[in-house]
Amino acid sequence: MQRVAPIVLLALAAANSHAQVRYRLVDLHEQAGSLGVQNTHARGLNDLGVVVGFEDLPMTNLERGIHWANDSATILEVLPKDTGTQGFAINNSNEIVGVSEEVIPNHPEEDFYEDQKATVWLPGVTWNLEDLALFDPIEDYDPRIATDVNESRQIVGWSRTLPIPHEPKGFITDGTTIFNLDDLTRPMAINNNFGVVGYSAELGTALFWANQDVTDLHNRPQILGATSRALDINDDSVIVGQAQFDVGGPSKPAMWTNDAAIDLLANLPEGEGAARAVSPSGQIVGSFRDLDKGGPERGFVAFNGGRFELLPRTVGADGWTELVPHDINALGQIVGDGVRDGESGRAFMLVPICASDIDGDGDADADDFFGYLDLFSAQSNAADIDGDSDIDAEDFFGYLDLFVQGC
Repeated sequence: MQRVAPIVLLALAAANSHAQVRYRLVDLHEQAGSLGVQNTHARGLNDLGVVVGFEDLPMTNLERGIHWANDSATILEVLPKDTGTQGFAINNSNEIVGVSEEVIPNHPEEDFYEDQKATVWLPGVTWNLEDLALFDPIEDYDPRIATDVNESRQIVGWSRTLPIPHEPKGFITDGTTIFNLDDLTRPMAINNNFGVVGYSAELGTALFWANQDVTDLHNRPQILGATSRALDINDDSVIVGQAQFDVGGPSKPAMWTNDAAIDLLANLPEGEGAARAVSPSGQIVGSFRDLDKGGPERGFVAFNGGRFELLPRTVGADGWTELVPHDINALGQIVGDGVRDGESGRAFMLVPICASDIDGDGDADADDFFGYLDLFSAQSNAADIDGDSDIDAEDFFGYLDLFVQGC
């Protein structure tokens, strides 16, 4: 092989580290196999790599919460009399929030009424928010779902007033005090600066709550349609979700910064999807479908104005046709669920690996070099080192630079 001077390689390598990143796939569904699961959904993870989610129980309206740690899975404890749980989020103290529920047949309100209770799983104890006295005198709150928890154990979630007809309410609590989130009736996430995002259940529009004040995120000149939802926020107040940027158009993955709403699929007019999570460094994960061309749901990472799809960058994804991310942590680890061998409901984790390690064995060696040549010759998206959607000489020399650097 002809040697290329390092200075030339450096000059031609145009990609940044996020454009070059690759992942190793961990099949969380297989780790939960001993539990007898039929499907699995990963919804949250912390910076320790601990994951929470749930399984849809067949022939019922219930789910069974699952907790993954140290390459194994356990079931989340149900509250007394309940028969199902769901885990939605976990902080770095391994405090989990979600819901414990019981399905009541032939209920006056619904044929199969779901009696949901916002629940917190602390190490060694399960905490029912409904039992807290502070909820009782405040407008008869019925806390039904806890959606997120920050590092100070401030919890946000969905509740409702008890008299029929029920009115939706959003709440934030640390277990001793509670705030009503006013028009933000469907809070989805909280950061470590007491900022909350979500949407209005009545209007279907994105909102931001801070210092007991609500900001309308839908009121941006870029959003011309009727609906939007904010789904996550980091400590730099980068907000992500989905918005209908055009009247009558699809809801698309969106990001809010300062006074602007940004369409993360601006180059794909018929792309429908959502940005579901944002890391502390600003990496955004989400998924979309191309309504014009059809095909599977495509998971992506967006960062610094660029975007790449996850499946072509993933080692060990044989048989997988969809990777739909739901959360990302400070280490860039990603969890979600997808489709493998035609079966949906397969929870996974993606772990970032050395960019030049094509076969994912931890080393950059001849196998990786020739593996990249195969990808380049096949014009595979996985050979797009600089993330510009073209497989060309800059990608080839960019990979050479990464290979010289090693792992």
